[in-house]
Amino acid sequence: MIVVSWNAEGLRSKITELQRWLPTVRADVLAVQEGQFPKAVPRLSGFQPPVVVRRARGRRADMEVVKGGDVAIYVRAGLAFTPVIDNLLAATDDSTELCGVRILGPTPTRILNIYRPPIRATNDDREDNFDPDLLPSDDETLIVGDLNAHHPSWDSGCEAADRVGTRIADWLERIDWAPLNSGDPTFASYRSGGQSAPDLAVCGSALARRSRWWIGPDLGSDHLPMVVEMRGIREQPRRIRKARMAYDKADWVAFRDTCEAALLEAGTPGESAQLQSDRFSTALRQAGVRHIPCGARADPKPWALDPELREAVAERREARRLLQPGNERSRTRWTEAKQRAAEVERRVSRDRFRQFVSETLNRPASLGRVSKLLKKWDKSTDEEQRDGQAMEDGGRLLVTDRAKADAFARTETADTPYHVLVECPALMGARLRLTGTIRPNREEVRSDGVVAALAAAFRTLQSRQATVD
Repeated sequence: MIVVSWNAEGLRSKITELQRWLPTVRADVLAVQEGQFPKAVPRLSGFQPPVVVRRARGRRADMEVVKGGDVAIYVRAGLAFTPVIDNLLAATDDSTELCGVRILGPTPTRILNIYRPPIRATNDDREDNFDPDLLPSDDETLIVGDLNAHHPSWDSGCEAADRVGTRIADWLERIDWAPLNSGDPTFASYRSGGQSAPDLAVCGSALARRSRWWIGPDLGSDHLPMVVEMRGIREQPRRIRKARMAYDKADWVAFRDTCEAALLEAGTPGESAQLQSDRFSTALRQAGVRHIPCGARADPKPWALDPELREAVAERREARRLLQPGNERSRTRWTEAKQRAAEVERRVSRDRFRQFVSETLNRPASLGRVSKLLKKWDKSTDEEQRDGQAMEDGGRLLVTDRAKADAFARTETADTPYHVLVECPALMGARLRLTGTIRPNREEVRSDGVVAALAAAFRTLQSRQATVD
């Protein structure tokens, strides 16, 4: 299992570059600190809607995006899990943010994501009440995050541990846990150019012996992503989608020329109609392989084809690699390269989006697609249904779609399953998304996945019913 932990310093503006990097490490879980999420939390392709904990202290209701804070965990599509709902922070700790998931399977694994903001000695009214003794200390737990704690055990550039670092190091020694960090820096300061390792990954000694830690490339934040590989964790296999031909990306002129050239070749005199049909089918198949790409998404994505953006990202990563503490020239070069890459990425993304709207969405046939996007943006919440999230029924955890569907059909009596699955007006959008029609027949909703999804949507509606004051 591969777990990535990253302080994104605002995820929305860096999500495109992140999505291109995650498949290269085959990430199963992504833990994000300082997501600085807007109302609609960004979604990641190939991952389920995230488990989110938003910053409470200091959040202003009139701000679209909060500066600092917000943690989230994204779980790969196909992995079954349950959110960790236990309160693992001290009652007086109103600054630390924590969220977690428990990955289900033959070897369950609990992953906790923590962001402890830096609490300054002066001009800061917050109190440091972070207590690691409240965190679990079993052999199936991995804790990652940005704790803003420094200690020589995980920061090779640290000569003297700070107060929080000493507190965490003493806790690790008491419970026989160990940091996975190699000591390499994960953070670079905009002010001084100094580098340190405030990000931490810790687990029990037994799990640590089966784990490997390394850092990823510069993705646009002042922090580098941490990657943890845990060997021996049996998990559900990845879903392999059947590749389909992308006809809107085909080179039809070359396809026609290839077919005509193949059909002009003289066949064997007196060949049968069956042989001629086979030759024609072969010509079509070979031309399709050559000139019609496969896959639901373009690869690489359009933004990566922009030479200016690729150059800006390469320049930013090289500037960070050459960053030297106390060297003002290297610090200035890095910050300027970072700003330029961000500006180029915004411009390229804006131009591509305008092109997408004008060439794809601005068609009469795309009206339904536009309406669906607007409704999704308007009604998006942090509690959107996650396909892999287990459900509880009578004290049992239900993981498979079949088990969820059976429990729904057994327990829902006021609204009959047939009404919910086929007729309920409030679920027309869900049925349209899942089956392609707002009034499917019995056969079209017989799939366990469709039943489970509609049942989850129905229960979500029940939980949102207004109560009379």
